[in-house]
Amino acid sequence: MPYTAPIIFTGEHIAHCSKLSQIGNPGDSDFAMILRNVRAIGSADDVFRLVWTKNVDASADGFLNGQFWSIQKYDPAQDPDGNPSVGNAGWPAPGTGYLYSDIQPRPHAASGLGGGAGHIVFHAGGNDYLILDISRSFSQVTTDLTYSGTSGSAPASLDSGNLTFSAVSALCYLRGTLIMTDRGEVPVEHLREGDMVLCRIGGLREIRWIGRQSFAGHKVFGKEAIRFAPGAIDQGMPRRPLLVSPGHSVLIGNTLMLAADLVNGITVTREASRERWDYFQLDLGVHDLVLADGAWSESFADWGTFRDSFDNASDFRRRFPDHLAPEIPQLCAPRPVEGPVYAAALQAMARRALTRRGPVELGQLEGRVTSVAAPCRVEGWVRDSGLPGQPVELEVMLEGKIIGTTIACLHMMDAERRGVMAFRFEDHHPLSAEQLKRLVVRRSIDGQRLAGVADRAPGVLAGHLDLVADNGRLEGWARDESHPADPVVLEVRLGDEVLGTLVACRPRRDMTEAGLGQCAFFFDCGRRLTRQEAIQLQLCRMEDGSPLSKESTRLPAASTLTDAA
Repeated sequence: MPYTAPIIFTGEHIAHCSKLSQIGNPGDSDFAMILRNVRAIGSADDVFRLVWTKNVDASADGFLNGQFWSIQKYDPAQDPDGNPSVGNAGWPAPGTGYLYSDIQPRPHAASGLGGGAGHIVFHAGGNDYLILDISRSFSQVTTDLTYSGTSGSAPASLDSGNLTFSAVSALCYLRGTLIMTDRGEVPVEHLREGDMVLCRIGGLREIRWIGRQSFAGHKVFGKEAIRFAPGAIDQGMPRRPLLVSPGHSVLIGNTLMLAADLVNGITVTREASRERWDYFQLDLGVHDLVLADGAWSESFADWGTFRDSFDNASDFRRRFPDHLAPEIPQLCAPRPVEGPVYAAALQAMARRALTRRGPVELGQLEGRVTSVAAPCRVEGWVRDSGLPGQPVELEVMLEGKIIGTTIACLHMMDAERRGVMAFRFEDHHPLSAEQLKRLVVRRSIDGQRLAGVADRAPGVLAGHLDLVADNGRLEGWARDESHPADPVVLEVRLGDEVLGTLVACRPRRDMTEAGLGQCAFFFDCGRRLTRQEAIQLQLCRMEDGSPLSKESTRLPAASTLTDAA
């Protein structure tokens, strides 16, 4: 599940430690990560959230080196509804109130023990570290802890799966969900080990074990179920409202998609908070799909220490003492977190939702094309002020003719504009660089156009190319000193080749704090880059060719381009 919103958790799941060290090496019997002076930063009644403050990449699905996070604490006295997962009331304003700022994930610390299926280590500067562990309740009494490389507390190799955003949430069916069995539909809470359930791939399979998770008090926040309306997925699928946890996968076509990614505000919605959530998951021994309220939805996918997140995990260990979980989940169908298959599944769901929405009063359309690239790719974002968070159907036009349509339905993290939806349009007919610049994107239903590029004499170009990654990811900022309110349009050039065009118009916390406004950019070149290509890469303002500064531009291994700039 790509990062789309701050991650809420309670104080006993994250702890501060003053030192991190390793004993032994992978494969040794004593191989382990040692954390010294570990102490929870709060209790089970304290609510905190992780906020992604730099290097925002909406396609990421886990905690990775190179990210920057900060932690804020919730004040219920400042929130009228008392729900920290709804709105921003009770939370410090964006860019303020950080207990810890710019902490960085260290999944590869201690030869890979810094990240596991249930935990992730953050470096907080100097010898200070934080550890988030969703399967452990840390004490506020200082102690030392060991994460063993052989006990299952952490992965034993760098290739093991690390904690993902979806793993922070429950992965289950809500109480009351009807599961199809050999004797008809049965509420999930009434199923027992040994019952036979109908599966899409394996026919009738026996339930090996049932995992249970219950959340009450402050722990209910962030665990709100995702509701699929009848017919949201396909005709008669589901047959009745289906409610699953945000990190649960359902089958869309032939693709597994996380429920939280499919929220569209029409046919797939997030439930209001409750006093208690009871979730159940079915372990069939293998990953398969069961009929839940008439829709194909996943069974438990075992991996790492993720099973420890269930309340009754000790029951499984007692019954199956010799069980060894795989290092990565073995899924019965692809579950992408980005790319064309992922986008196609989202668009199919969004298009179906729009056909079922009925007459609505549209609001003012906000939005902008943020990049265009050869052979024919257009990206950007939109927001309907009257229907925030709902998909928007768009037309892509060239010289008055429609060359294609797309739907803005990708969730996008934007601290200042909630309800923003991103879009990406690709066509197999190549366009010239000049044609790409003349493309117009507008809302299909009423012709409202997205913001274009202003025609005016450019001023002094300020800014910097901060990062060139080997996967083609570019990050930085640009600002026209004479026209600070107008976004800067940049061409990405590699020698004589134009890799794409981008608009520096995204928010970034350090830019906002410096009073520079929304002038950051994040761009995908659509190809991997060698070190030499990264050195040769140039970003130039479209109007006059002015180059963007590359002094101290970062490469993936913390190298710089200073000498070549």
